[in-house]
Amino acid sequence: KQWYQRRVRDNHPPTLENAKPTAKPEKEDWQPVPWKETEEIQRVRELLENQLKQLPSGETEESAKKRGFDTHGYNARLADTLPLNRHVSDMRHPMCRRGGYPRNLPKASVVICFHNEALSSLLRSVHSILNRSPDELLQEIILVDDASHRETHPDTFEPLDKYVEHLPKVKVLRQDARMGLIRARLAGAAYSKGEVLVFLDSHIEATEGWLESLLQRIHSDKLIVPAPAIDNINYETLDYTKTDGSKGGFNWALVFKWVPMNETERSRYYNWDPFQSPTMAGGLFAIHRDTFYEYGTYDDEMSIWGGENLEMSFRLWMCGAKLEIVPCSRVGHIFRLKNPVSFPGGTSNTVSRNNKRLAEVWMDEFKEIFYWYSPGMDERDAGDVSG
Repeated sequence: KQWYQRRVRDNHPPTLENAKPTAKPEKEDWQPVPWKETEEIQRVRELLENQLKQLPSGETEESAKKRGFDTHGYNARLADTLPLNRHVSDMRHPMCRRGGYPRNLPKASVVICFHNEALSSLLRSVHSILNRSPDELLQEIILVDDASHRETHPDTFEPLDKYVEHLPKVKVLRQDARMGLIRARLAGAAYSKGEVLVFLDSHIEATEGWLESLLQRIHSDKLIVPAPAIDNINYETLDYTKTDGSKGGFNWALVFKWVPMNETERSRYYNWDPFQSPTMAGGLFAIHRDTFYEYGTYDDEMSIWGGENLEMSFRLWMCGAKLEIVPCSRVGHIFRLKNPVSFPGGTSNTVSRNNKRLAEVWMDEFKEIFYWYSPGMDERDAGDVSG
């Protein structure tokens, strides 16, 4: 922990000297100009939509639905039948729709990692970003394929590559071997060019105003790490539902949980105000490139997935940055019925090792409470945590 804090302190002046709020620009009231789908892209999109609706030979609707749940943890068969650019209602507070964003907001690179994802859900995520992001603020969308299985998910190979050739700003970066979410995101970040990095999951739908609301917070202070309000896309019906204003928390077993704000906390904010959050869910957030690298990116000794969101949350707060949730930025997310992704070495072993690394580096004497709630964890190997 002291190593991270020294690194931030020592590197702070040359790389984060503009972290304080920037001067108010001469002109406000900038209005975003969305990307417009061309006739050629519409033709290609509708052709793929028709192909996705077709049942594989020998399957029924019921068997395809079951296979979708078994493979993806949600109703992937229904996802295949929905438009790739389906309409989602603007659920923001009316105050969020007034505009008035600075004209000099930074450009963002969106990084989406996927492993054995349904092509329809992945491309619906991409189309929602293209359709609802100001063209001048979107640097690129980088899809990092974390070694998907060609034999079970062939449509995420050549069909995906051919489709994105028709889309602007979309690139596919493929990994030869399974790296896991953490290292795949690092690969995507290294490949990106935007001033701001936005990390999203591969089964989301962005809504109007989602990007500029996040960029405005970073424009005001590079040390703010904002996350959108994460709405629910039902795993069975794929209906989009607005969620209430909850902050990120955790229990002593180091499991992330949503915590509703109490009345005192709610009284401090209007419904559209960004509010501070102790932790973030981790799947969806934005961060200035300088801050991401100066604060140590991810712990790349963590494996696959699990615990990295709390590790980054603790590190950012304890080294001087701030986590926020921005209600004017709303992104829907499919919360799966179950996690179908395999973990080399086993899910429990992987997550336990990651959590022990988090406890040993950041929790000081409070790690003993974690060990009390997690019997046997103190004897597990966490790798080198000396820094």
